[in-house]
Amino acid sequence: MSSLPLIIVNPASAGGATGRAWPGAASDVRSHFGPYEVAFTSRGGEAADIAEREARAGRRLVVACGGDGTISEVANGLLRAGADAELGVLPSGTGGDFRRTLGIPARTADAARHLREGRTRSMDAGRVRCSDGAGGELSWFFVNVASFGMGGDVIKRVKSRAGLPAGAARLLGGRLSFAAAALQATFSFEKPMVRVSFLK
Repeated sequence: MSSLPLIIVNPASAGGATGRAWPGAASDVRSHFGPYEVAFTSRGGEAADIAEREARAGRRLVVACGGDGTISEVANGLLRAGADAELGVLPSGTGGDFRRTLGIPARTADAARHLREGRTRSMDAGRVRCSDGAGGELSWFFVNVASFGMGGDVIKRVKSRAGLPAGAARLLGGRLSFAAAALQATFSFEKPMVRVSFLK
């Protein structure tokens, strides 16, 4: 197992902009952070699988390159592994809520420098268990926020770009994309029946 940090890149994040920008970003990261290895995802859930496998194998630092969804997946993989691996963030997504919460710079070069010079911090993580709608159970960790109902519908709309003309989400940027999706959901979201139980 390599002792180098691993960057897990989700090329589909930010409407594919992460993949298109990666060649330039890779150079910035090498210049401001140092040597690393990279793995690209090709499907949903793969970042969690890669992170879990690498952490179990002894990888010390796994960096998520993408948006909040990519960060969530990598965090889940590390938490499932139960190993001592650390989570790093190289932001490149639509929303960026987790990045803003931790004060991580948005610019790639600055974020890479932040990874090199920053300090490791412990943080809380939550775990959600819910029905999968087919008689089974889903289990998922979260490190920043957990939402369902209209919040989940807004995220789904942003990811699918539902109701937006081709290329509009990229032109609008993260905040306006979320605002447009929230406005659409306000008028069309149908409230589901939900039962919430909190376990100690």
